Amino acid sequence: MACCLVLITRLLICGLLVILSDTPNLKILGNLQGFAAGLMLSMSFFDLAHNCMNSLGFLKGNIWFYVGALFFASVINIIPEPTLVPEKYKI
Repeated sequence: MACCLVLITRLLICGLLVILSDTPNLKILGNLQGFAAGLMLSMSFFDLAHNCMNSLGFLKGNIWFYVGALFFASVINIIPEPTLVPEKYKI
């Protein structure tokens, strides 16, 4: 119930930000997309973490969480992120 209230509150805040902003620019759009992505990831994590802790136990659940975080961090460092700016135009 509390997660639903947090989700609804955040959606209302973001909706008000979109309605009250005069003209959209890329900085505001990027910030709102980042906020929405963080919200969706946190809701997924909170939903899955409860079941994980119940089935595996607190210690094993935390260990596998950090193993997954390290794996994700290593994949991000190995695979380069694409860029939209060609090399000759970079400052």
